[in-house]
Amino acid sequence: MKRNIKVNYQYNFLQYFVVTGLWMLYLTKKGFSPFEVGLMEAIFHGTSMLFEVPSGSIGDRFGYRKTLIASRIMNIFSCLLCVLATNFW
Repeated sequence: MKRNIKVNYQYNFLQYFVVTGLWMLYLTKKGFSPFEVGLMEAIFHGTSMLFEVPSGSIGDRFGYRKTLIASRIMNIFSCLLCVLATNFW
C-alpha cells in the first residue's frame, strides 16, 4: 500500500510539473496558437474542478482504487486525443 501511494505521488509530480511544461511546447510546435493552448488548459482545469464533487461520490460508491484507475485511463485517452489532433476544431 505504501508503495502505491509513493508511485501515485511520483506520477502526479511528473504529470503536473514535467509533462505539462513540455506539453505546452509540443502543442505550440504542432501549430496550435498560444490562445488555443490556453483555452485547452482552461477547459481541462475547469472540467477538473467541476467534476471534483461527483468524483468523490463515485469513489464512495465504487471504491477509490477503481475510480483512480478509471480517471487515469480517461486522462491517457484525452492526452492521446490531443497528440493525434491535427487542428483545434
